[in-house]
Amino acid sequence: MKNKRVVGLILSILAGIIFLILLLLFVKGENQKSSILNTGYIIEHDGEIVENVRFNDYIFDANYGDEFEITRIMPNAKKDNMYFSFISYFARVRVYLNDDLIYSYGNGDDAYSGTHYIGIPNGYQNKKLRISIRAVADKAFVDLEPPRFDTEYKVKTDAVHKNMLVFQISITLIIIGIVLLILSIYSSVVQGKMIKLVFLALLCICIGSWSLAYTRTIQFISGNMHFNTILEYISVYFVGVALLGFYFDFPIKKSSKILSIAFAFNCVFFIAALIIMFIDDKLLALLVTPFHINAAITLFILLSNASSKLKNGKLLDKITIIGISLVCICGLIDLGMFYNYNGGVSIIYPLFPVASFIYLVLLMVGYINEMSQLNAESVKRKLLMKLAYTDTLTGLNNRSKFNIDCDKYCKNKSNKSLIVFDLNGLKRVNDNFGHLKGDELLKIFSAKLCRYFDREDCYRVGGDEFFIMTNLAELNRVMNKFTDDEIFLNVCNESVKITASFGFSGLREFSYDFEKTIKAADEKMYSMKFKTNNCRE
Repeated sequence: MKNKRVVGLILSILAGIIFLILLLLFVKGENQKSSILNTGYIIEHDGEIVENVRFNDYIFDANYGDEFEITRIMPNAKKDNMYFSFISYFARVRVYLNDDLIYSYGNGDDAYSGTHYIGIPNGYQNKKLRISIRAVADKAFVDLEPPRFDTEYKVKTDAVHKNMLVFQISITLIIIGIVLLILSIYSSVVQGKMIKLVFLALLCICIGSWSLAYTRTIQFISGNMHFNTILEYISVYFVGVALLGFYFDFPIKKSSKILSIAFAFNCVFFIAALIIMFIDDKLLALLVTPFHINAAITLFILLSNASSKLKNGKLLDKITIIGISLVCICGLIDLGMFYNYNGGVSIIYPLFPVASFIYLVLLMVGYINEMSQLNAESVKRKLLMKLAYTDTLTGLNNRSKFNIDCDKYCKNKSNKSLIVFDLNGLKRVNDNFGHLKGDELLKIFSAKLCRYFDREDCYRVGGDEFFIMTNLAELNRVMNKFTDDEIFLNVCNESVKITASFGFSGLREFSYDFEKTIKAADEKMYSMKFKTNNCRE
């Protein structure tokens, strides 16, 4: 218990230090690589004109069909071959310099979310830049970041620099997720079901994919806004299913009711998102607010569930509290920066993907710790089972194991036969040469049994009594070789021949009544003893 508390304290301190480092590293001032065009805009919407407005101060409350005309006078910069970029959400975009169309995206309602990189013709100085945006979905966008303006190299380098850390984390998460998925499939074949590992793998892949789409890295690499948009929504909507699936205990009756309800609701939510995507993928944006509410409830449920189990001292519960708290704090900071972007002090990297990465790494540590404990307990149980059903002297199965196996064979109507062996002369060896020589005799005979029969079919049920359960065909094939194979015990430089009487009978012969089967085999064994002039000792 003391060690677990120390580990929990170390993890808490580590998470806190990492979080402080994130804030110190990621919070930057106005030294952006590309200039931000944030002031001097004239924005027209629905007949209303707002002049000399800061771009980030204007609320673009856009529903389907809403159009915005955004104009400003281009700066009197001395550079040529300039670019500017800005982000739009489910919007058709047209960009004009004076009245000349220089950029066009979207045809009709076929438009998605992404970053637009727009080249500006030389001679742009003091000309009017006009951006026409038309929403092609309800709740298409509320706030937009101000356009960035500089050379093509600096604009695109800024985008790469801004998303490089998230890109590296995302790729790492996806690779980890794929490796975990392969391991889970392999484990399910070799060791049984590993459902938790599957959900952990899917969680890594989903968060990694969402981070790449959220930062527009997929679009930047492929140029496909449609795929980037769909991946962003679908991957994040599945996160709740994967996260709760990891904490969910299968079968259902082992898990808490509240987790069961939350897991079922997230599954329904994701299925609904898939159906909506096939109907009209632009409607996915309408699920953002319900998703945020659902995510908050889901995280609260997980925190409550972990808090209620803290008294058990499990590392995974402590990690849940630390990780989810970190994710919530970073998520709130990202939301605050998104809705209050001012072009000055900002976070150059989104904190949420980084916090998710830390949380997932901690989850893997907790999962490995939990699995190692479960494996240790499983090994301990198997060892105890082995001791309970194994004869310590010979290593063969004991009478308890025979009773269990024989009952199973009878229930399954197995075509098994029983051979009963009884050693001849064990008492004489014990009396004349000591019990150690008697034990050696038992071991030699046990080794002989294992040479002709599977060890799992061999049982030592008494002092000098051995049972074998084997198939009838195997019985006829083996017994002649078995009796011809003579074995000897070395006593005082003399070899003493070891012999045994035996009898056999089949389960089917006695309608799978194993007591009658044993009695019949015993009678045949004693008959053999009588014929060879050996009496029972």
